[in-house]
Amino acid sequence: MNRKLSTALKIIVVVLVLCAVATAVAVAALNTDPTYKEQNNSDVKIVFLGDSIAEGVIGPSPVIERQSMAYPSLIGRTNGFTYVNRAVSGHKTGDMLEYISRERDDNAYTHISHIMTADVISVSILGNDLLQESFNNYLRRALDGDYTVLDEILAESYQNIDGIVTRLKQLNDKAPIIIQTVYNPLFDGSTLMNNTSKNYARAKGYTDDDFYVIAGLLVNRLNDTLYTYLVKHPGAFIVLDVNGKFDALYRREKKMLQRLIFSDCIHPSEEGHAYIYSALQQKLEELGLSDHDKTLASYKKLVGDKLKTMYTGTTVKINAVKKEIAKATTTDAVNEAYFNAIYGVTPSYDTDSFVGEMKETDEEDFEELQYVLESATVWGYGMEGFLDKKKSGLVFTENGSYELRLTINDIAYAAANAALITFGAEREYFDLDGYFESLDGYVGRFFPTETLKNIRSLIGKIKDDLGVSLIGIDPDDEAFMEKINKIAEEEKVKLSELSVPRHVGLAARGAYKNVTLPSEFEKDGYSAVYLGKVVRYGDPYFIGTYFTENSEEKILIHNEVLKADVVFKKAK
Repeated sequence: MNRKLSTALKIIVVVLVLCAVATAVAVAALNTDPTYKEQNNSDVKIVFLGDSIAEGVIGPSPVIERQSMAYPSLIGRTNGFTYVNRAVSGHKTGDMLEYISRERDDNAYTHISHIMTADVISVSILGNDLLQESFNNYLRRALDGDYTVLDEILAESYQNIDGIVTRLKQLNDKAPIIIQTVYNPLFDGSTLMNNTSKNYARAKGYTDDDFYVIAGLLVNRLNDTLYTYLVKHPGAFIVLDVNGKFDALYRREKKMLQRLIFSDCIHPSEEGHAYIYSALQQKLEELGLSDHDKTLASYKKLVGDKLKTMYTGTTVKINAVKKEIAKATTTDAVNEAYFNAIYGVTPSYDTDSFVGEMKETDEEDFEELQYVLESATVWGYGMEGFLDKKKSGLVFTENGSYELRLTINDIAYAAANAALITFGAEREYFDLDGYFESLDGYVGRFFPTETLKNIRSLIGKIKDDLGVSLIGIDPDDEAFMEKINKIAEEEKVKLSELSVPRHVGLAARGAYKNVTLPSEFEKDGYSAVYLGKVVRYGDPYFIGTYFTENSEEKILIHNEVLKADVVFKKAK
């Protein structure tokens, strides 16, 4: 690929990534069920740290269930704990160590303050140390009994774990630290183990039934990092054996493992989250931090309400399932009754405004930007040069609604279309065969009633569920939608027929709430704005930090995953 095309494509990618910040704002504060009653035990505060498994963005289905069915949310809500999720997708042990080693709070997320004031610290980490490296290369080496390269990686992981535990205890020497093991995700048919590795194993005499055990060679070695550390530092932390939990379910019934894993073959599914919740809940009860009977009753109520809101009108026999749940004496038994009943059934849900309780707002209220874009940084690169500063910004209405807009400028518009022209000169079509099947797996989990074959309906669902809509692309434009649907049907793109609309972008809408957040480092705390629904005993996924610089009022929208800092300043 020539340099001009490569540069142009990079511009497109970074602009789309930046626009994803707006999407994440809406994905942020996900749905809570208004009929559900939590326990009142908010004097206990649990902080979740680590990777995407703890962050819980991937897994719950539909996506609006993140704040109901991701295991940190389940723990917080059924126990009535104050719960704070500061896990970061993609973090390896080294990333987490850097994250918690910062000397003070950087913004209103106040993650250092939360660690300092936690009663319990729950950690999911280590998995990315293996999965973000050459997993299949390590797998083939393991078949030859060669763990040299992997052990070099794990030696570094060990040092990072040592640093993480030391730093957490430095910040808070009273809260118990619970670190969970990494589960073996290799179910039958998983694509995590690629065909090269599978054929290599077969050539050595292994059968397909052995693949789970082969992956276990790596997973067990990874988890041994935790156990080895505890041999040298007894009592430094508590191990939550999620791997053992998943393995027991797999050995009881092999098809269970596929149910526990999301369609990406890595993250836990909603059912997987429920069983991690069950394991962590049991550990909290053993520590005397949770009342079994009260929490079980809360969990039964939560699950019963989910049956009603998500599966009314489907083939699920709700009353019969509720009776089975009522007889359960453990969270595992509740999980078994609930997930066996809903397995393979498409929910008939209506969006429950997880973006916040917005009142009807006239379009005119969103016309004039109150805060305009000043700067935007993603992974250390300044991106504001590709965004239209006059059309990118924030609007807050008097009735508690906000709109965030990110719109590309003429530079990005020209670069994107130049890339399409250049790419089109090299090949007439871009073949999407294979990509659609993979993407549909995600779409089907995030939006169970939707498919890529019906783009208009999917766009509408994204708007309804996430509060995100496209700028510059009209789903009611019949000619445009006909072109898009043709691509979906044929699974290929004729590049000469494509062009990027001028001033295309994203708009995210939701509810907002101005708050003052305490910090161990700032006497008056942080002036902040919650973007999205505020969850009882928890907080929304996205928080904006108000600050003043050069006598100008500004708002920082931060995203740790993208290393993104988007600053808006008060319009003059």
